[in-house]
Order: sequence, then C-alpha cells, then structure tokens
Amino acid sequence: MMPFRMTKVVRYILLIICLLIYIYNIQLQAIPIAAKTLLAVPGFIYFLTDKKSKVTYQKLQKYIKLFGVALLLFLWGLFTMAINGSDEMLYLAYIKNFLLWFFEVYFLCHLAKSIVSSFLDLCKIITIVVAFESLLALCLKFNPSFAEIVSNIVEMKVYQVSFDNYIDTSDLTDFSRIIGFGNAVYFGVLTSCTLGLISGAYVLYHSKSIFIYIVCYIIISIVSIMTARIAVVPVVLGLALVLFYHAKERNGHVIRTTILISLSAFVTIHLALTFLPDNMLEWQMELFGNMTKNSESEHWQKWLINTKFEDKTLFIGDAHYKVGDFAYYKNVDIGFYRQIFYSGLIGLSIILYYNIMILKYIKKSDISDKSLGPYVAVLFICYLISMFKGDINYVELYLLVLMMFDFSIKKNVLTK
Repeated sequence: MMPFRMTKVVRYILLIICLLIYIYNIQLQAIPIAAKTLLAVPGFIYFLTDKKSKVTYQKLQKYIKLFGVALLLFLWGLFTMAINGSDEMLYLAYIKNFLLWFFEVYFLCHLAKSIVSSFLDLCKIITIVVAFESLLALCLKFNPSFAEIVSNIVEMKVYQVSFDNYIDTSDLTDFSRIIGFGNAVYFGVLTSCTLGLISGAYVLYHSKSIFIYIVCYIIISIVSIMTARIAVVPVVLGLALVLFYHAKERNGHVIRTTILISLSAFVTIHLALTFLPDNMLEWQMELFGNMTKNSESEHWQKWLINTKFEDKTLFIGDAHYKVGDFAYYKNVDIGFYRQIFYSGLIGLSIILYYNIMILKYIKKSDISDKSLGPYVAVLFICYLISMFKGDINYVELYLLVLMMFDFSIKKNVLTK
C-alpha cells in the first residue's frame, strides 16, 4: 500500500487552517484547551523523528538563548513576588508558552515545506490568512445566522470591562463595532493586523502581481479599524513602509501601486459611507473627535502624566497586575505602566530586550535582503506604540517568522 502523501493543494489548505488556529488562538467548544496547543504534539514528534529536518545546534542556539531570557524574566518575577508577598505568577506563561509555540510553529514549518520557499511567500500567505479572518469577522457581524453557527463551534465570549462580566458576543449585531474572532477581539486585533499589514506592505513592494494584495490590505485595514481604532497605526505605518521602499525608485511599478492604492481607498471609503450602519460610522468618527474633545485621548493623557510610582515600585515593581478577576492594578491600562507596576523597570527592560532580541534574529536571517531591516523596524515601532495603549505580546508572531526562516525558507530566494 502506498503511504499517504499530501498534495500541494491539500498541504496549502491545511497550512492556512493551522495558521488561522495559531495566529488567532482559536478555542473550540468541544475541546477544553486551545486548539493551537494540539499543534505542538505533531510538532514535537516531527522535531524528534524527521530525518530531513534542518535542525542543527547552531540554529537551536538562538532559541536556547531566547528561552534563557524567558527564564530570566520568570526568575525576576519570582523575586519581585517574594519581596512583595504576592501570589500573582504572571511570568510563568513566558516559559510555558515559549516551549509550546516552538513546537507549534515547528509543525507549521513542516507543513510549509515546498510552499513557503522565500520570505515573500511567507508574507503573501500571512496577508491572505489575516485578510480571510477579517472577512470572517465581517460576516460574523452582519450575518446573525452565520454567527450563530460559528458560535456553536468556536468560543465566542469575551470580557467587556464596562459590563463587569463576560458577555456573549454570538449576537454581534448588538455592537457598534466589529468584535473580532479568536484572540483578535477589540485591542487584541492589533497583533495579527500589524503582522498582516506590514507583511502586506512587503508584498506590495516585491511582488509583480499586487492587485489581490491591495484588496487584502484594504480589507484588513477596514475591519481592524472597525474592531479597534488604534489599528489606524499599523495601517498608516504599513503604507509608510511601502513609500519608504519606493522612495529611491522612479518606475512604472511605483506609479501603478500608487494609483491602485488611491483608487481602492476611494472606492472603499465610498462603500463604507454608503453601507455601514450609522452607529458604526459614529463610533469611527469619534476617533477624530477624540483629538480635540474631552474624551478617551484626554483620559489616556491623564494616565500617562498623572500616574505616580514609588521608588521601590519603579525599581522592582509591586508584583500586582490585576485586582480581582478583571480590573487592572491601579486602574492603569497603559502596557508599559502595567509591566512597571508588576516587575519594575528591570522587568520591563527584560521584556523589551526579549522583543528586540528576536527581531534582531529575524533581521539577520537574510542579510542579502535589504528590505528586511525596515520590515523589522516597523514591527517594533508598532509594538512600542501598542504598549502605550495596552499590554500586548507579539512574541508568538515574531517566533513564527523567525522559525520559518530557519526551517522552511530558502535564503536568497525571492519568488515574484
């Protein structure tokens, strides 16, 4: 009997599904644990048994070092917990998650063989996956019957702080914004949309066939901003990255890209003004009103300027992150401040170093690709800006990109 071999089409579809599960941490109703955790099982098996594996000690060294930083953060968390008499073990997740993510992504790398042979291939498939999720979130918002079907398969409950409890978001038509899907709920959409938009910007520069990716970029932009208005940051920075890439060029590709983006943006704005419900338009317009009125931006400035730290807190933190199940310690939402309150400037510095370290590894993955540096820089800028809004973790998505370089992508290959 011939052994079962997946065709390229089946492998591609399976890769798309598994990337959706990994990026969005989808929780199925029938399974008590996150579906992405199950990906670690075949990943671990392939890691141990795959004879064609590209695993070498030289490649593993960087992951050992990254795990060492995660371990250092955990130990620092234990120290500040002991000093403060706290029982909030926030940083244990960094160790557990790093190990899970490594084997989960290793399985994705195995699926990606023969499909993802260049960084451009990876950026294309990431852009498509994020655009697909955005369309799914849009369908959930405007098609109650579809939302009901999905809610019977996927966990659709999220926490709404203003309600002081969990609310069932399966009836998404009750909200003036798109709720999102998986972990891309409200502010949580920022990680996936950032990766999708910045990857899309890379594709718009390098690929000859760009129309479908302009459409994907616009879909991701609209849905992300309708989910969390701060998503305007990666939208703008992604476009700025495209312009930066083209800054020194004068050719038809630049003109074509500019015209297509401009026309697509005009059509999109017209359709949004024509078909979006009034409550959604009003919620979006508040973004501009907030710049001048006493509103969310002023509330954020109050947090930023008026929050005070004691000397001990500033140095080693208070080892408190939440009060009760939902409220944040000191009622502060700014990500940088929440980390300082928990582990001080030392803990925050370790976290920043952790992010910088993995992004530097990505940049060094292909030194011949001069456009990789700006790609990494914009990702980090988006992370820093995100942390002024809330506490957010991009590491699992950085790890996806880094491991694809090590275990799937062929260096110095650019597939147009």
